[in-house]
Amino acid sequence: MNYGYIGDYYVLASKRSQFYYVALNTRVEAFALTKKFLFKTLFKKFPGLHSEMLAESFSRYIREFRKPCGKKRNEMIKKLNKKKQYSSISVDNLQAVNRRNMNANMKSLSLKTTSGSGSEQISSKELKSTIDELANLNEQANELNIHLQNVKRLVEFKTFEM
Repeated sequence: MNYGYIGDYYVLASKRSQFYYVALNTRVEAFALTKKFLFKTLFKKFPGLHSEMLAESFSRYIREFRKPCGKKRNEMIKKLNKKKQYSSISVDNLQAVNRRNMNANMKSLSLKTTSGSGSEQISSKELKSTIDELANLNEQANELNIHLQNVKRLVEFKTFEM
C-alpha cells in the first residue's frame, strides 16, 4: 500500500489550493484533521510545531507537486503548440497581442481638442463617444480574461489527465 498526504501546505499557510487532486486508485482510505483542531488545540499546546510543519510541508509541496506539475504543464503546452501551428498557447504572446490592440485603440481614441481661452476642452459629444469606446474596450478585456481562465483550466485538466 502506498501512503501519501496532500493539502498540508495549503492548510498550514492558509492558502487556496493551486491544483485539483484526483485519486487514481479505486480504493482510497483517508484520515483528516480539521484546520480548527490544528490551530486551536494542537498548535496551542505545541507552539513551535506550526512553523516546523509549515517549513517541511512547503519544501515537500515545491519538490513533489509544484515543480513536477509546472514541468508537465510546460511540456503539454509545447506539445499542443507543435500540433496547432496557428493557435499557440503562450502568455507572452497574448500579452504582446493585447499591447498592440491597446495601442491601436488608443490611437483611434486620440481626442480632438478645441482651444477656448487658452485651455483645452473636449466637447460633450466627443466625451460620450470616448466613454462608449472605453466601455467597449472594458467588455473586450473581460471576455479575454474569461477566455484566458478557460484556457488555464483546460491546460490544468489535460495535465492531470496524463
